[in-house]
Amino acid sequence: MKHKKKKATKRDKMKQAKKKTKKPNAAGSEKKKKTGQKVQNKKEKKLRVLILEDNPADTELMERQLKKDDFNFAAQRVDSRSEYLKALKAFEPDLILADYNLPKFNASQALALRKKNAPLTPFIIVTGSISEETAVECIKQGADDYLLKDRLTRLGEAVRQSLANRRLQSEKMAAEESLRASELLYRTFFDSSIDMAFLKDNRFRYLQANEALCRFYGKTENKILGGTDFELMDKKAAARCRQSDKQALAENGIHVSEEMVGGQTFETRKFPVKLTDGRIGVGGYICDISERKRSREQIEQAARKWTITFDAIRDVIALLSVDQTIMQANRAFAELVKKPFKEIIGKKCYEIMHPHQRPNSHCPFKKMLKSKKRESMELTIAGRTFAVIVDPIMNDAGKLSGAAHIVTDITERKRTEEMLREMNEIFRLFLKHSPIYVFIKDENIRPIYLSDNYEQMLSRPASEILGKNMDELFPCELSRTMIADDKRILREGKPCEFIEAMNGRTYSTLKFPILINGKAKYLAGYTTDITERRQAEELLHENQHRLLEAQHIGKIGSWEWFPAENKVVWSDEMYALFGIKPGIRELSTETTILAFHPDDRPMIMEATRRTLEEHRPQDVECRILLPDNTIRYVYGHAEIIMDDEGRIVKLMGIYQDITERKRAEDQIRASLLEKEVLLKEIHHRVKNNLQIISGLLTLQASQIGDERLQRVLRESQGRIWTMALIHQTLYQSGNLADIDMADYIRSLAGNLLSSHAQVAMPPTIIFNLLPLRLVIDKAIPLALIINELVTNAMKHAFPDGRAGEIRISLQERRGTARCAPLKNTDPTPKEGTARLVPERGCAPTYELTVVDNGAGLAAGFDLKNQKSLGLQLVTMLARQLDGKLTIESKGGTSVTITFNSNEKN
Repeated sequence: MKHKKKKATKRDKMKQAKKKTKKPNAAGSEKKKKTGQKVQNKKEKKLRVLILEDNPADTELMERQLKKDDFNFAAQRVDSRSEYLKALKAFEPDLILADYNLPKFNASQALALRKKNAPLTPFIIVTGSISEETAVECIKQGADDYLLKDRLTRLGEAVRQSLANRRLQSEKMAAEESLRASELLYRTFFDSSIDMAFLKDNRFRYLQANEALCRFYGKTENKILGGTDFELMDKKAAARCRQSDKQALAENGIHVSEEMVGGQTFETRKFPVKLTDGRIGVGGYICDISERKRSREQIEQAARKWTITFDAIRDVIALLSVDQTIMQANRAFAELVKKPFKEIIGKKCYEIMHPHQRPNSHCPFKKMLKSKKRESMELTIAGRTFAVIVDPIMNDAGKLSGAAHIVTDITERKRTEEMLREMNEIFRLFLKHSPIYVFIKDENIRPIYLSDNYEQMLSRPASEILGKNMDELFPCELSRTMIADDKRILREGKPCEFIEAMNGRTYSTLKFPILINGKAKYLAGYTTDITERRQAEELLHENQHRLLEAQHIGKIGSWEWFPAENKVVWSDEMYALFGIKPGIRELSTETTILAFHPDDRPMIMEATRRTLEEHRPQDVECRILLPDNTIRYVYGHAEIIMDDEGRIVKLMGIYQDITERKRAEDQIRASLLEKEVLLKEIHHRVKNNLQIISGLLTLQASQIGDERLQRVLRESQGRIWTMALIHQTLYQSGNLADIDMADYIRSLAGNLLSSHAQVAMPPTIIFNLLPLRLVIDKAIPLALIINELVTNAMKHAFPDGRAGEIRISLQERRGTARCAPLKNTDPTPKEGTARLVPERGCAPTYELTVVDNGAGLAAGFDLKNQKSLGLQLVTMLARQLDGKLTIESKGGTSVTITFNSNEKN
């Protein structure tokens, strides 16, 4: 060490001599100022230099040389092993300068400690003397460079070279570490996916297979890799897979297909992938969509059942949008307007119903748009009166989205009201091709990666989300639960699935840890929005519940028959309707037919045959025989369901209990029959009594010698016989409510001709009669008037027995009443006759005219001064009809009586 001290002293003397002899250089000073200013402007980080040296003078020489080489540094000197170790940890040096030999420590030992505690820190040996062999050995042990103390001018170059080499080495190691982490992250995602994933080369040999695919095939990945589909499955399935692989390559895009395997439905997405060697392979995902398919089929089945029920409703129903466009209508609506559905759906309701090109000013729909409440009105269509009801339809946000337009025929029954909801469509896609939210969090539960759709979920850009804590992104309760769950997954190292709700949406999240060197360093996962699926399940459950409730309230049972399997399925209400407990007997077409009354079984079988052959709905009314031999009446409706290829899948329909209605109809029919018999008996007895009175008058006339009195009695007898004929006509006809006036007038005229048979040339009677039916209150006065007028014409119009004509006309008077054409309401009219009833609010006027071409009236005839009983009776009876009497004499006599229809006086 004395040698070192002498050497150091000599160096000090040389440096001091240089300082004395060195002349100031203005340019150099200015250069140093500029350099110093540049360093100050840059504010470079100080280089931490650890100097392993027992001689302070040598340490000073090294520091001076570093300053001379423009290094901004902070130095610390140590000269023992313990101080060296302590400085490595506390000082964290960026550079180590070490003397080779120290009293109890040397550079070789320092290199070994550096390698263990700070392997990337540059290490330069600075010594007084060292052999070539020793220097090479130090380089092998990890030293970056070595130089002699008497050649320190190369120190700056050596330091810069060592720092650059170590920087490159550090960057290389960081890149390698990042690559390993990226590969591990990819593999973790690949294997953690619930879906099966794979990668094949251009010869369709497997290059990668995730754990889900390995579990599906029941093989390890090593046994799958290198093989093809023909080594993993049967030839037909493998051929289909090979074909879809080729299609994905040919289309140069995502190819989607579905396959049925073992009763499960799988959706496969395949796409071309460029491999590392430049070849184009095939990648893909296989997803089990069986549950989704089953849910969709259940929803479609419920929708079909609801459509059948909707069309079975007898009321006219249409669903309208806010602009009165018909979105949906039932079969009764199409039958009412007599148009096919393709001419109804999408049209404005006022175009179909009225038809007009703009809404009616009194339309209840326009009122409903303002009140947001039920509005109604009465409407007359094709001679029938309907109650029109418009109910608003609100969406989940409480806003008006449309209306239910219900038209009920109030002349026959009350309206039935049902509401429909639109079905929601469910979408499931993967990663960027689907609404799946992918995230990665660090060990502090802060997101470091998020898929783009998180910006929509959280309503903020990704830059404001990354690095945030959970309580900054989510509500307090939800964030607290998330943090606890995430920490547990990182601690236990196991994936877990969660169902969470936020902002009115429901999400399913699968979380799993990402292990780095066996330690859970990241938390990753993906979240799927399952709100629509949940809503669909709830809607399906609600529709099923509503359907069951509707069936129970309406005593309606539904059924399905699958002809291929001869399988019959009944609803609970169907069992209750047929009085059978579920499970007691096996259902089939044979056992179902036996449940009907023996007399109605052929009708049921014929209706089934027509449904199968004609492919259209059928309606029946029949009887069923309960186990206790009780008879129950039911109304049945059946429809056929076919697949896309026109093959029959099943028949489905309903049966509704109409026993109470049938019993009420039978009671009404029996009561009507009883009253009809009683009325016939009354009319028969009245006719008999009138005939007795007529006979008494005949006897009385035969005992009177006065011819004038005999004539009066005969005229009274004729009037009594006229009334008796009305009662005879009533009880002999099938309708006791009114009289067919055309038949009656012909019969009356014929009898009057018979009663005047003594006339040499009886007149010819010509008829022009409307097929009109009148109630008895109108018929009797009108009959008596005809009797008087025809009798007077036969007695006085044709003196001396000359020939002539009497015309009897009964017609509706045109232009006297504003009303619709008459409608036939006679349930069993005779041929050529009808009971004509006007629309409510209008009263048609009729004219009875009796005209003869005889001698005419006497000159100066005045109806008011006439004392003839016949004319007085005609005037009185016309007044009783509330009619107008007109008498004219031009080439004969014409008597006209104008009166209203069946309105009672």
